Amino acid sequence: SSDGGALPEVLGDAAVILPPAGAAQWSDAIGGLLADTRRRAGLVAAGHARASQFTLERFIAATHAAYDEAMRER
Repeated sequence: SSDGGALPEVLGDAAVILPPAGAAQWSDAIGGLLADTRRRAGLVAAGHARASQFTLERFIAATHAAYDEAMRER
């Protein structure tokens, strides 16, 4: 994935993070993943684990906490 914006923060260790303009790096990374089934499987597993952290319940709790904090600071 690109290292732009919040992508590295969201993806964590579940992705290969590269600069958007690094064509050679992207090519090398894609080739490496195509050749390395263990690494690719590891990223898939890490992706599933990472995605499971983004639940509706956690979103609601974090939003509620942010509103509570904002109201206390008024």
